[in-house]
Amino acid sequence: MTNPDIRHLFLDTDGLRRWDTGVMQRFPKPEKVSITGLEPGSTGPWDARVTTIYGSVLVEDGKFRMWYFCMPDANNYDEGADYPLAAYAESDDGVHWTKPDLKLTGRHRHPGNNLLALPGGLMGVVPALPGADFKYLASTIQILPLEPDVCVLP
Repeated sequence: MTNPDIRHLFLDTDGLRRWDTGVMQRFPKPEKVSITGLEPGSTGPWDARVTTIYGSVLVEDGKFRMWYFCMPDANNYDEGADYPLAAYAESDDGVHWTKPDLKLTGRHRHPGNNLLALPGGLMGVVPALPGADFKYLASTIQILPLEPDVCVLP
């Protein structure tokens, strides 16, 4: 008698019971699916290595607004490449994203960027409470040293 507490992986055909004879395994050929989204380095070196959504996506007045984590590429081994940065992108459909030139920070090192002056990498953004003097609250993870000319300590 089989122990009902033992779990079987579906691919383990040796563990199938006699009454499971109608079960067949099929392994379809994998197919590459084109993915549209936020690509690293599509606008400049400040996000050449990583763009990832540790941040948040909020919809306001029909526009998708995304705050996300990015990292610049290193030019050489002596340069620190582990500078997490906070950036912003927007979309009309939530699939095709643009990275607007925010003109907020890092103009000398990264002209035309979509970076925010937050210290470290962005982890999340939420709307601020009613009556606050600001529109959003953000959470970041800070790794020192900060990216020169970009991040601002409070």
